[in-house]
Amino acid sequence: MSTFSTFLYEFAENWNQMETNQQVFENPELHQVTPVPKRNRINWFNNNENGKRMRLSEGNHFLVQRAEVQRCLICRANTTCKCKTCTVPLCRFPFGRNRKSCWIKFHNDKKIDKVGRAVGR
Repeated sequence: MSTFSTFLYEFAENWNQMETNQQVFENPELHQVTPVPKRNRINWFNNNENGKRMRLSEGNHFLVQRAEVQRCLICRANTTCKCKTCTVPLCRFPFGRNRKSCWIKFHNDKKIDKVGRAVGR
């Protein structure tokens, strides 16, 4: 069991690493963001090296609830959810034979395909 003094010691040891991470976060030149195209996004995420890396990366994918309704990139149903990193609208509810949501399919499958589903749910 750790004590508070042990926690403070470890926190002080890791302080330089946290400062470096903060500088990268605050300085946009150190952190290059790849722009996602407005058209042919499925092809870009499947075939472009930056698109694959962005889509299949382990962390920093957050589901954001938005007021505006957009079409899901995969199934074309109306959705208000969007991935903050990939900036694409995706459904979060499971459906189909595999019972996987478009969110899971998009971020886990090696190749993404459009799914034929009735629009509007």
